Formats: sequence, structure tokens, C-alpha cells
Amino acid sequence: RPPSRGKKINPSSGTYFADIFTARLDVKGSWNTPQLLDGDVNTEYDDGSAYITQDGLTMYFTRCTENKDQNLGCKIYVAHFKDGAWQTGEEIKLFADSSISVGQPWLTPDQLTMYFVSDNPNGIGGKDIWVVHRRSRASDWGVPELLDTTINTPEDEIFPTLDQEGNLYFASNGHVGLGGFDIYKATKDSKGKWHVKNMGIPINSSYNDYSICFISDRTGYLASNRNRRYGDDIFYFWKRPTEILLVGKIINDKTKIPVEYVDINLQGSDGTNKKLKTNYDGVFKVKLNQNTDYFLITEKQGYLRAKTSISTKGIKNDTTINLQIYIKPINQIVKIPNIRYNYNDTTLRPESKVALDQLIELLKLNPDIKIEIMAHTDYRGTEEYNMRLSQGRANSVVKYLIDHGIDPKRLVAKGYGETKPFVVDKETAEKYPFLKPGQVLSQQFIESLPSKEQQEICNELNRRTEFRVIGKIQQYQKFGGVPETVADSTKTASPKNREF
Repeated sequence: RPPSRGKKINPSSGTYFADIFTARLDVKGSWNTPQLLDGDVNTEYDDGSAYITQDGLTMYFTRCTENKDQNLGCKIYVAHFKDGAWQTGEEIKLFADSSISVGQPWLTPDQLTMYFVSDNPNGIGGKDIWVVHRRSRASDWGVPELLDTTINTPEDEIFPTLDQEGNLYFASNGHVGLGGFDIYKATKDSKGKWHVKNMGIPINSSYNDYSICFISDRTGYLASNRNRRYGDDIFYFWKRPTEILLVGKIINDKTKIPVEYVDINLQGSDGTNKKLKTNYDGVFKVKLNQNTDYFLITEKQGYLRAKTSISTKGIKNDTTINLQIYIKPINQIVKIPNIRYNYNDTTLRPESKVALDQLIELLKLNPDIKIEIMAHTDYRGTEEYNMRLSQGRANSVVKYLIDHGIDPKRLVAKGYGETKPFVVDKETAEKYPFLKPGQVLSQQFIESLPSKEQQEICNELNRRTEFRVIGKIQQYQKFGGVPETVADSTKTASPKNREF
């Protein structure tokens, strides 16, 4: 385009020698008329394929020259911005053989590594991508290295560029593609091995596509002749936001049936605060943001609140997260799993504290409930001994809860000894096929079992610690609001303090 300095025809491309131009975006987002680059970089020959460092003060570019219509090949030059203009470029010598062409440079942000293209006969074939390193910006460049056959093919690989994460992009007509030159992305694994992937549609087309570069992790530019006009055009591209969809289902912990119309509060580390509700199938859907930690709190009359956390950190592609949240009916007796005591003792073993800490979180999430801790034994031992042992164990659990901040007024310890044998539920029957749902694990039943192993399983099921909600001590607001103060004992009792 005028006023370029290249007036002659390039014998290789059949087009006029090119120059480097600049264009700027105005405040309305429109490009102004391109201007010839200020300074002495442009010549009467081909000048282009420029890489400018992040500080805007250094340019690496390609210049291809000819003498008496003889193509002298291409070389990489470096120029510096000074006094408002670009100074004359200085050639970077990469190969001892001056007849070898090099060009299309792209550097890492620290300017210590440069990728470039060369027709060096020691390559794989055609034009190949090479890399060269140096120790510091003041040092000379080292010996160029040819990228392996994962990148290079017997055909042409051109226009290497890097994104902000250091991934390598290049164009090739030797890899399997859509047509002509396609753009490929190459990433390195932990062992330093390259993995190459075609960028696909719409980045690539059935025409020539190359010279991709990024201005952010979601936007950039590329060159293509897909419009089938004379020459190639510059195209802008953008990546739509990654779509992360959360599909959740709220399920009754006792019946395993979905619960309809449950209120859900979704809060995220990015400031998200949304109110959701399940449909008649107990399902809810919501779009999530990337790199965010979320937690969800459920609210449904007749059920205990439940809290669940999820994270979208590390998710880079469109993803659907399926989540099931089990909520406990307020009248359900809940077994506290993995509660262990020393043999013939009431002392809690350390492994019990994980489950009790979860119970503490549940009590904090439901600050209005009063619960009974229920401890049970198997039938072995006298009834009096078992009653005393179970009461001591229930007391130990209550003490642990109180020691960790739970109000004693919210807790009742009750030992049942061997008086309430375990009733087999569906989950237990699935785990132990010799048991049937609804079976009461009485002494008579256990002694009728054919093996000692089966008997011990049943005795262990009977030795359990549970809790149940037995009342309500104060009213609270939805979704974590500050509980209202219980009425003073000298005043008339509030109906909010009624038992269930």
C-alpha cells in the first residue's frame, strides 16, 4: 500500500516488496489509516514479520533482499526505538552459511529464547522451525537447534509465535489439516515432549491461515486469504467465555427421593451471591465462573440445612458439573459414622473426631436445633453394664461437642444400652447381602446366623452412636442470618421456642 518503499516485484512471491506499517485504535474502537513505520527499518526490499518486545523499545524483524533480480534470501534484524523513531536494523547472524535464509522471529518475554524459520538444508525439509538461546540480553545468540519431527515435517512450518502461557503456535502445510496452511498449537508435557493439535474451525479454514498472535488469553489476530481477494487479510478473533454449568439435584437422605422446591443460596469467592430453587424433580441449574470457589446452603422446611462446596479452579474447557446434595429430614435418626471408643471404655478414639467435627459444622449451620446423642451397645454383657457404658459414651460425645463451642443447652446425652437393636436399611443390606431391609438385629437373630463373622458384623452394627433432633431453641433467618435472641426466662415464653 502507498507510501511503501518497496517498488519492485519480489521474484519469489510475485508481489511488491513489503514494508512494516502501524495502525491505532481510536477511542471508539475503530482503526485509523495505517501509517508507514517511522524510522529507518523499512527499505526498498521486503521488510516484515516483526516482533516488538513488551517495553516497545526493541524490534526483531525479517528482511529479504535481492541483487540484480537475484534472491539473496532473508535474514533476521534487530532495531531499537530511539528519539521517537526506529533506528537502522542490525543483522543477527545465526548460521555461518550466509546463503541460508532465516526469518519470522518470535521471542520469549525475557528475550533469551527466539523461535524462527529457516530453509537450512540440515532441517527436516522445506521450511522448518528452529530455536536459539542466549544467557543474557547482552550475550551473543548460541547455536540454533532444530525442533523435532513432532513440530517439523518434510513440508513447510512457518510463523512461530507464543501465547501468554508459553505455548507454541505455528502454521504448516505438512500436518493433517483443513486446507493449505493451517495453524497448530504445540504444548510441552512434564517430560519436555511436544504435543501438537490443529486449532480447528473457525481459526482454520480451507484456505491459508497463519501468523496467529495473541493480545490476551482470549483475543488476538491472524492472517488468512479465506476471503479469496487479492493477497491476505488480517482477522481479529476472540474466544467466548468458558461455559461451566452446574446441574444439581437435592435428595432426601432417608428416602433417596428428590426434594422439590428447595431454596439454595450460592456464594462464590468472586462475590457471587445467588438465590436458587429446585424444580419439582429436585433439580437446579446455574452457570458458574472460572477460577472460583463456591459453597451452597440448602433451606427447606422439615429438613436440616446442608452445606456443600465446589470449585471451578483449573477448569479451562466447557464443563458440566453434576452434583447431588443429600438433605436430612428433621425427624430422621442419623447415625454418626466411624465413632470409635476404647474397648469396654467410654473414651473416644482419635479417629472419631473427623465425624464429630462434621456434626459440629452441621450444628453451626442449624443454630436453632436441639439434639439427643444416642449411644447403643450390642447384647453382650449385662443390661445394667451396657446401659451404663452407653450412657458414658453418649456423655463423651456431648463433652467433645461442648468443648468445641456447642451450647450445652442444645445437647442431651442418652444411653440406650442394648434396648434398641439396629434395623437394617437398604444401604446396609446392599453392603451385607446376608441381611434384608427391615431386619431387626436382635440377640435371637444374631445367634441364629451360621458364621461368627456374620454375627460380629451385626454386633458392630448394633454398637453405634446416633443423633436426632428433639426440639428447637431459637428462630433463625434464612441462609446464615444471625439467630434471634431467645426470650428472657422472666418473660412469657415465645411460641418460637416450642418443641417439634
